[in-house]
Amino acid sequence: MSLCQNKLTKSLLYSMKKKLQNVTNGKKEAMKKALYSTFGNVSEAIRLLEKEDISVSRQSHYRWLEQDEDYVEAVNSAQDKTLDKVEKALQKQIENGSVQATIFYLKTKGKDRGFTEKQEIDLNASIEPIKLIFND
Repeated sequence: MSLCQNKLTKSLLYSMKKKLQNVTNGKKEAMKKALYSTFGNVSEAIRLLEKEDISVSRQSHYRWLEQDEDYVEAVNSAQDKTLDKVEKALQKQIENGSVQATIFYLKTKGKDRGFTEKQEIDLNASIEPIKLIFND
């Protein structure tokens, strides 16, 4: 291979690598947005992207989580934003008088004020056997 061919090959490889990197970055951005809109559900995010003809595998998503700190930060941020949305919806339900939402909130956020459910089990209690009586 001549020097000119070698430089051309390296240039083509570099160009292909850059294009692949741009495609990957575009897929990462699309995946981040899809995760946000699907409340962090990976399967749903992938299905949403497929509808837009964007192909991202679960393996790619988890590989990006292992290898790309910026991607991890963006995914965590999307999860925080999702939690904010859900908290806001819960707040609206409480403001609208939902007893279930109020109880849920107090059980999760009001523990330090005594809003917990406790089960007391007496391990020293005597238990009488159950007698079954059959009348013929």
